[in-house]
Amino acid sequence: MGLLLLPFTLAFGLLFAVVFVLPFMLLRAALKLLTALFVLPLMVIVGCVVLLAVGLAFSLAILAPLAPFVVVAVLVYALMRRSPAASARPSS
Repeated sequence: MGLLLLPFTLAFGLLFAVVFVLPFMLLRAALKLLTALFVLPLMVIVGCVVLLAVGLAFSLAILAPLAPFVVVAVLVYALMRRSPAASARPSS
């Protein structure tokens, strides 16, 4: 009896799927698309801000240990820029 009614079972199953399931699947796909259209730009903006923050933190982590050397170099430059030994012009 199962094989005898198989064509009707398949036809009614396909009809049920097209009439009752397909509209909800289309509605779900449309809602996912709308959600993606609103959420993706926000995710891109947040991602850019995070990348900038991480880049700044990385730069500071690399450059902060060099600060004492920069201070010493600026002090040496400030003390030596006016000395006669540092000038490239011969004294006349």
